Parts: sequence; structure tokens; C-alpha cells
Amino acid sequence: MVLTGCANLPTETATPTPASFTACLVASASGLTDGGVNESAYSAIKEAVVSLGVAKQQAVLHEKSGPNSIFKAINSMVRRGCNVVVATGEKVRAALVKVARANPDVAFVLVDDVVPSDGWQPLANNLKHLTFAAGQSAILAGYLAAANSKTGLVATFGSYDTPAVRAAMQGFSDGVQLFNNDSDSDVVVLGAPDIASKWTFLGSSTDKRAAKATSAAFFADGADVIYPVAGAAGSGAGLATVGKSDAFVIGCDRDWFMDTDNIAWRSHILASTVKQVSRPVLEVIKNFVASQTVGDPATNEYVGTLLNGGVSLTGERDVAYAALFNSSRSNLISGINSGEIPTPKGSTK
Repeated sequence: MVLTGCANLPTETATPTPASFTACLVASASGLTDGGVNESAYSAIKEAVVSLGVAKQQAVLHEKSGPNSIFKAINSMVRRGCNVVVATGEKVRAALVKVARANPDVAFVLVDDVVPSDGWQPLANNLKHLTFAAGQSAILAGYLAAANSKTGLVATFGSYDTPAVRAAMQGFSDGVQLFNNDSDSDVVVLGAPDIASKWTFLGSSTDKRAAKATSAAFFADGADVIYPVAGAAGSGAGLATVGKSDAFVIGCDRDWFMDTDNIAWRSHILASTVKQVSRPVLEVIKNFVASQTVGDPATNEYVGTLLNGGVSLTGERDVAYAALFNSSRSNLISGINSGEIPTPKGSTK
């Protein structure tokens, strides 16, 4: 009982064993089965339960959760004895940093935040900052979409107007433009800014019906490939392809082709842009169990890129890739890795 009481005190120093060790997740409103970052982070924690014998706890934020409720949710995990607290999304950053600094003996992981700019300082000594240059894989997705399009129209939409979402949408648009330059084509991106329109956002990361309706409208306008950057809502784009032989989607964050929930429209998945979330989250948990260390400020910043395998575009499955994409893919990757092809940062200014 004494040991249990100590484990519940967030700043007490203890040497946890796997049996008394707890890894916890505070997930964004997209939920634990969002087909994206939340699900990947949760998979890492479940793997830690199996392979390391640790306990787990999890909580899902409401889509309208404000700063105070987010802080309470994260702080509650610490009070309940969590040794590693993982939280997802840009929205949780301020609260997670505040709780991390107040609890230096607990390890924290912030997943899928904004990619750090030059001169970025560590958020907290005990906080692993996992970010992803999603714009890089999205460039490949845009090039592929344009190369495979039969109508010369493709589309994208996002959940919320945030830098991370914009970076992926801009990368997709940039990839389409690269294809146009290489092939002297004029493929148009619906949902992207032009003289008469702005970026298209749902205002939700969970509303699949809204995503389906938005996608159906894009298909009706002539688009034949859609790239939704919209969390769990994005699968609504897949639902909109059912019954349409010439309509396709590119998944975001995880390999949609592997998700059993997508079987009804799996044959319409052209590709997916993937963030490698599970591996670095699991490594943080393993390191804490092994050594009780809570992070090194010198290595706490991680940016997943094409070069280090943190982001990627899946290979061919049911839908064949256009020959021009296959012949250009390695040069595109080399150009992105060298900086010759700029990675969009997703600025909302």
C-alpha cells in the first residue's frame, strides 16, 4: 500500500518494474481507431503491454476540449501513476509541456506536433517531441495522383486549418504541380486555393458524413483521386468511392489498405502517406522501463522524414501506378531529401 501511494505521486522518484509500470495515452478526438496517429500510438502502447508486461491507461479528448480540460486530462494521467504519458496533436502542446515541466520524473511524448523551426528549443527535458515532415510524402502522393488521374482533376481537403494539416495539403498540391511541369500537363487540384477559392476544411476530424459529402461533391465535379488530411473523418472519402469504378483515394497517416474497416472500398485505395509513429513511441517506453531515464534534451527532437523512414508513401497494391510516377519516384525522393524540392511547412499566415 505504501508503494502504491508513492506511485500516485507525480514527482516522487521510484524505480518501476514492468509489473508496476504504466504507459498512458491521451488521444485527440479522432479516437483510438482513427486509422491514423492515435491508432498508431495506441498500437505501440498495446505492444508494450504484451512485450514488456506494463499496464496501460487511455483517454480520448472531446473535439471541443479547451486548454483547461486538456490540462486536466493529462494531469489526471500523472496523478493516476502513469510513468510515460503520450499525447497526440498540436492542440495538446501547451498543456503537455506545463505538466511535463512540473513532473520531471515522468516521461512524456508529444506526437504529431508542428515540425520545429530552426533554433527551436527543447520543450522540456523529459519530453520526447515526435514530429513528421508530412509534406514530403504528400508531394509523392500529389505526383502519383496527377499521374494516375484520367480526368485531369484531383482533390484534397483537411480537418482543421492547422500548420500540420496545411503542410500535407500543400505538399499534395506541390506534387501535382511537379507532375505538370515534368509532363507538360495541367492537372488541377480541387480544394486548393485559386483565384476564386481557398483551402477546403471540414472543421472536424471525426465527421465521416461531412467528409463523404465533400468527397462526393469533388467526384461529381470530375475529380478522380482525393487526398483527405482529416483524421478519422478522412475515411468518409473512401466511403464516397463505393459504386464508382473510376474514383480513388490516397490514405493519410497510416496504411489504409491494411485496415479491415476499409474492406468495402479497399480496391479504391491508390496509396497512403504513412507516419512511422509506433516505433519511436515504443522506444521511449522501452528505454524508460530499462533505465528509468526520462529523455535527453539533445535527442528529444525527432522529425520523421523520407530520409530516415519517418514518413513514406506505400507501394502498389490493387491499383497500378502510372509509369511516369514509377520512373520519377527515386528522383523525387532524392530532390526532397537534398532540399532541391522544398518541404512545405504549412504556414497559415
